[in-house]
Amino acid sequence: MQWLKQSTAASVMLGPAVDNSDGYTPETGLTIAASDCRLSKNGGVFAAKNDATAASTAEFGWYNVEFDATDTGTVGRLLLAASATGALPMWREFMVVPSNTYDSLVAGTDNLDAEVATMAASSITASAFDAGAVDAAAIATGAIGADAIAASAIGTSELATSAADAIADEVWDEVLSSGAHTTLFSAGKRLQNAVLRGGTAISGCPAAIEFPGPWSATDGIYEQNIVSIVDGTGAGQTRLIIEYDGTNKLAYVDRPWHVEPDATSEIELLPYSAEIMADHGLAQAGAAGTITLDAGASATNDIYIGSVVFIATGTGAGQVRLITDYDGSSKVATISDNWTTNPDSTSAYKLFPVGRVVVDSFKDDSITAGAVAAAGANKIADHTIRRTFENACDSSDGDAKAFRSLLGAIGKQVNKVAVSGGTLTVYEDDDSTSLGTQTVSTTPGADPITTLDTD
Repeated sequence: MQWLKQSTAASVMLGPAVDNSDGYTPETGLTIAASDCRLSKNGGVFAAKNDATAASTAEFGWYNVEFDATDTGTVGRLLLAASATGALPMWREFMVVPSNTYDSLVAGTDNLDAEVATMAASSITASAFDAGAVDAAAIATGAIGADAIAASAIGTSELATSAADAIADEVWDEVLSSGAHTTLFSAGKRLQNAVLRGGTAISGCPAAIEFPGPWSATDGIYEQNIVSIVDGTGAGQTRLIIEYDGTNKLAYVDRPWHVEPDATSEIELLPYSAEIMADHGLAQAGAAGTITLDAGASATNDIYIGSVVFIATGTGAGQVRLITDYDGSSKVATISDNWTTNPDSTSAYKLFPVGRVVVDSFKDDSITAGAVAAAGANKIADHTIRRTFENACDSSDGDAKAFRSLLGAIGKQVNKVAVSGGTLTVYEDDDSTSLGTQTVSTTPGADPITTLDTD
């Protein structure tokens, strides 16, 4: 049985035509019109072939019959029958097959499409595949699910590099949506925790950004987290959230934007845990030497003394001052020196725990002459000269009192001295306590000095 390609013109042979009287003599001059060539398609009713060409004589009683695409349009058995005056009836059977079947099995110009419905268990193992035989391009999307591959069927050597790359790309492109990848300590869960939320901003202003509507309405919930603009207007900027207004979805940031975000800004909310600040927020008010911190600031008096307050945004932005006093009840922090521009309720501040330094002592020889400025040296000299004898005498600092010292010399100049016999006594400023004595040598006939007493 000859195979014909579906819906394709073909030229076939019909015969042999033999004489109807003796049954063996070839009939070569018969007239066989197109309408005399009758076709039954896959068991259907006979009808004249569609091609209008009459059958033509070949040789030895064989005739050439032409089919067009309509004649071969039905897959299955095709029966051709014909009769002519003076000859016995003739017929021939064909099999019309799909083009892929014909091209692969007859013409040899294609590969046969085959769909395996069932397969014996374990009939295909990892060793049955050449390295790189099955890559990403060879497999239809979704063709292989998790339950279609036997355990250990595909090892490292059986997986082409391009296939591995495609799998890796799909993993990295997986959307970490809420409610997915929730297994504790899994890579997906940890990656999901790295980005708290994502979306498109509603709007922005110099030191704030409005979050999308579905985000939290709880005041303060996003404070001390990081907002990063990853695409759109202002992309590449990152800011710390220091105040969050949940009602209006408005996040105040720690410093002004270089480029204000808008409704095209794609944002991510990132967790942040570094404790680099003692406090932050929006000031309630300010004066020349004070700033009233946020209502949530500490209620403990003096807790922020020694910290530095930095005005990040709003009125007075850029100023830095040292806190010298703090009232936990009123939240008023006293600063040094006074502000150049007083802060107000638009001023966003940060407190950094710089701390105070109390020096109880210096290392020996740590203060050299060069380290003391002239004005400082003069001040020390002035205090030395003006210091009262009483304070210097009563002080416990320095060496013990000695008559042979600057103190003794000054006492002899200004305090009471008395001569008795051959001894001169110098008194302290109470005129009764002896500071020191000297032996007096006299000259006969001279007028003696018996007393020197400072009024």
